[in-house]
Amino acid sequence: MNKDNVLVNVPRVAKILKTLGNENILKILCFLSEGAMVVKELEQATGLSQSLISQNLKKCELMDIVSSKREGKWVSYEISSKEILKLFRSLHNIFCK
Repeated sequence: MNKDNVLVNVPRVAKILKTLGNENILKILCFLSEGAMVVKELEQATGLSQSLISQNLKKCELMDIVSSKREGKWVSYEISSKEILKLFRSLHNIFCK
């Protein structure tokens, strides 16, 4: 273990874990870990309102966890952080199988 890497990364990881502690964000990212989705699909999958999903996606975009891409009149979202994607795939294997 590299002590310097740990000390440098702890604040970033703590901020990410605090964000992931939000149940709504956790739901959204669980579904996005399976691939890109538009807000309407996330509404159907999570049962959350459009405004709540949009607010939480914005938070995740600001933290570089997700990215968006316009496709015609729709905007699709996907997990852009390789670390977060790996984390959610691990969580899925542990808790959702």
